[in-house]
Amino acid sequence: MGNLSNEQLAALGISLGIVFIAIFVVWVLEVIAGWKIFQKAGEPGWKSIIPIYSSYISYKIAWNGMMFWITLAIGIVYNLLIKGEPGFMTIAAGAIMIVNIILYCMYNGKMAKAFGKGTGFAVGLVFLNPIFKLILGFGNARYEGPQA
Repeated sequence: MGNLSNEQLAALGISLGIVFIAIFVVWVLEVIAGWKIFQKAGEPGWKSIIPIYSSYISYKIAWNGMMFWITLAIGIVYNLLIKGEPGFMTIAAGAIMIVNIILYCMYNGKMAKAFGKGTGFAVGLVFLNPIFKLILGFGNARYEGPQA
């Protein structure tokens, strides 16, 4: 960092500030959307503020609470494997990552169906999650219950 000029450091600081603000705004929108979604599903909205607990409630609303714990365990195993020796561990971690991506897609599909939405909406939840959660929370979708 000793080679950067004051102008470059200022530009870096401004850039990091903008990124931080953007991340914070997305988080706030996620909490607001989650609050509305939780209310539609009969859960208190404040539960959307607590990080891990809100994910558990989301899984309970869309699918079932046990799938959250399975997904969490898979994530923990993945993190342990990527820190191990290269070779088999790397292949196993890659396989686990693929399973986690599949479960994430399934979760979003079940969330869409829990609110009477179709596959196209589920794809939107996968790729543009904050936007589609806002649509789900503030739109006219009605909660139909978790999808088995």
